[in-house]
Amino acid sequence: MEFKGAGCDFLKSKYNLVKYDSELERNYSEAEVVVREEKSEGTEDAQLHSYTANQTEKVQAKDLSSTIPKLEIDPASPPEDFTEILIQHLKGLTLQKAKTMEQHITLDLWDFAGQHLYYASYPVFLSKRAVYLLVYNLSKSLTMEAQPSVRQNNCETPLRNPSSETNLDNLLSWLISVSTMCSGKQKTSANKESKLRYLRPPVLIVGTHADDPCDNIKDIESQIQRAILGKSFCGHVIRPFFSISNMPGSDGKQINALQDKLIEVLQQEPYMGEEVPLRWFNFEKVVEGLVAAKIYFLALKDLRTVVREVCFIEDEKEMDTMLDFYHDLGMIVKHRNTVILQSQWLIQIFRQLITIRPFNEMEPRHSQLWDEMETTGILSMDLVDHVFSEFCQQGMAKEDILNLMEQFGLIAKFASSPDDVKYFVPAQLSSPPGRLCKVEPSLSDPCPLYLQFPAGFVPHGLFSQLISRCTRWCSEIEFKQPPNFFEGAARFRLLSKQLTHQLIIVLKKRFIKFVFLNSKRSGGRAAPLAEIEEIAGLVWRFLNETIVTLGEDLPYLTSLKYHWCVACTCNRNEDMCDNQEQVSCTHDDRLCLRKILQEGQLDDCPKSIGDEESNVPGLKKWFPIKAVRPGNHPGTESVYKMTALPRGIALIINNKLFVDNPEHGRQPPRHGSEEDVHQLKELFGALEFEVHISENRTKREMLNEVDFFAYEKDHSDYDCFVLWLMSHGRSGEVFGSDGFPLPIETIKDMLSNASCATLRGKPKLLFVQACRGDKEDEGVNVVTNACGSPSVQMPFPCPDSPIDPTKSPSSERIAGQTDFLTAYSTVEGYVSYRYPGIGSNFVRAVVNVFREYVAHDHLVNLLTKVIKRVSEMELAEFKQAPQFETTLVKELWF
Repeated sequence: MEFKGAGCDFLKSKYNLVKYDSELERNYSEAEVVVREEKSEGTEDAQLHSYTANQTEKVQAKDLSSTIPKLEIDPASPPEDFTEILIQHLKGLTLQKAKTMEQHITLDLWDFAGQHLYYASYPVFLSKRAVYLLVYNLSKSLTMEAQPSVRQNNCETPLRNPSSETNLDNLLSWLISVSTMCSGKQKTSANKESKLRYLRPPVLIVGTHADDPCDNIKDIESQIQRAILGKSFCGHVIRPFFSISNMPGSDGKQINALQDKLIEVLQQEPYMGEEVPLRWFNFEKVVEGLVAAKIYFLALKDLRTVVREVCFIEDEKEMDTMLDFYHDLGMIVKHRNTVILQSQWLIQIFRQLITIRPFNEMEPRHSQLWDEMETTGILSMDLVDHVFSEFCQQGMAKEDILNLMEQFGLIAKFASSPDDVKYFVPAQLSSPPGRLCKVEPSLSDPCPLYLQFPAGFVPHGLFSQLISRCTRWCSEIEFKQPPNFFEGAARFRLLSKQLTHQLIIVLKKRFIKFVFLNSKRSGGRAAPLAEIEEIAGLVWRFLNETIVTLGEDLPYLTSLKYHWCVACTCNRNEDMCDNQEQVSCTHDDRLCLRKILQEGQLDDCPKSIGDEESNVPGLKKWFPIKAVRPGNHPGTESVYKMTALPRGIALIINNKLFVDNPEHGRQPPRHGSEEDVHQLKELFGALEFEVHISENRTKREMLNEVDFFAYEKDHSDYDCFVLWLMSHGRSGEVFGSDGFPLPIETIKDMLSNASCATLRGKPKLLFVQACRGDKEDEGVNVVTNACGSPSVQMPFPCPDSPIDPTKSPSSERIAGQTDFLTAYSTVEGYVSYRYPGIGSNFVRAVVNVFREYVAHDHLVNLLTKVIKRVSEMELAEFKQAPQFETTLVKELWF
């Protein structure tokens, strides 16, 4: 067995042992060995190699390139036609059962490059069905800072070590990543799993250059043992460690011992001898047929259609199992909603961007573009055209290539408008973050947040995925300034009329730090606390949901363990180091962090002796709604009773998506309304209401919802009822998701004292977030953008409804309705505005005003403040004024 590197080449070799069999089921045995090598004399420190040994009984197949007819597809064809053409093409393959089968034992070598940019894609290729070899260099001290490099055309190029990792850190970080990325839910027998003496997947640790160790080999191995002992990932490590000599003519005893241990471990793996349905052979031939037709990837839904029609696999569970099986083999790459049909092709795509050509091989006219990418991170379209020209000539669309690379976290997309789209390659940057690592918030800002990983290292590839998603999200809301990227850091900016908000993200060795800053713009007023807390809350929800969804979208992160933390106040007494401009420093390792518990509460300081502060300044600014607490009002002649728990029902009906309507056509989606729902759910939940959410309801379904809560629900034990209607609208009406209008008076009649006995004499609150006409605030010269425009087109709000000037005003409100309050997001005849990224002006104002004043004022005064707040909003050149009508006979205090 020889350990060697091949730069950024992706190597795959197979060795076949043929055996004939006629069984209808096949036995499958495979093992993958991943090797990470640190080489002497300036060679690459972090290199992955993957050996895959497969033993299969496989149908004998002819050369597909000579048997499959040429596939011709019109690029203008709609997607459904494309899928149908594929199905008809693949049905021409001979998928019948073969009379003879071959048994293959194959060895696949995967040689991963060492550049940090590749770390984002490594996890996709790591298989759960694997045995890993973690290789380190005995000639290098474990405590020395790692010195990675890459070989290109026999030329050694030093690589950066942005985290200042030592050789031991480097080894442990990969051990942690293998443990995290491959220890998800295993589809093997629990009985077999319980008999193993180790955790899966197994890892063998191998030291090379045993002929020239930097210290006594036993002492070096003891150092590694002490570092992993007691850690959760220690259970993956197979005993003993191995040391291999690189000297020619060595006796090879250790090599033989390593081989024997590999075989021993493989024989214990639960997947050995696993039976696989014969019909899965059809899928292999389908993949080969698609690749032969130069189709290298498909959307997952399209591939499912092909499998059903061509492979005759209808069961969804079996289909998922089969796709996961071939993904683990490395035959395909299943990533989110895309399936790559040839791993080698995907690696070639990656290499085109990652490999910066040596000076003598770089075309002169493109050298400036390469330099720009290394300096600013910007990937110009001219460079894309040049780098991917070979693939585009094969029929691939440039947009498909960019979308794939964004999915894998290699590039980040920022679009301030459809005509201004930029792509960034953050991990290619060589510019140090400098003082960005030292930036600290002011007293008016939220405190820094830390995403800490208990294992001691940020998992490989996570930071790139996070930056990519942050970049896209910031372009979808009002962060219209392009981000700034540095090595291991990024800065995003939001400009409002009065403030500049900055989100700074810094990668450290054991955590990711988030700093949110706010500063007054030139000529602006003092920073309004409400806006700071509103945007901080929005950023917090995005960050938290992004980390959660990363685990859902990326299977290799399902076992990710992390904590949201803040820096403890006890750190003030620690001596600060002078090396904070580095991504990693001693102070970071000593930093005391306190975990954030539910509702923004903190756990105890691990160094606590009873005199530390119980809270951290600025923490509550991240969780403003959580600070809202309801009062206790027994009820008097002038105040409504509000003591019940829960206080009452809060029903939120939000229509975001609409279907075609014969009279009104299809209403555009109400992007941003999901943020309104989230805010309202948190607010009324904090006010002790029982919150019910109903989305995308037709006119009839909306009536049925209200009918249930008005007539069938018993409100005897409640003190109040709240209904939010959020949709497109016009004068006196809101639209169902089917495009049919529902009169607001009908809703009010259903909730009146005469109609709902158990709500009689209790306050009933109706909030309407919808347009009430087509007018815009007079005195402002504005050309309204169409609602159907993509959200990234809008640096200003979008009206909530279409215009129908022929519609007559609704009838007068029914006299005699008491205990009712109706609040509209805008006045009669005018449009209501909504931001695609952060929600509607009205809902944001309600949430912010209630958060600030609900404990100090009653409802009518609160809504008066809401009117003032909305009318003063200056996030764009529009104006808006909410309106409310009330027949409440008492004051309502929450």
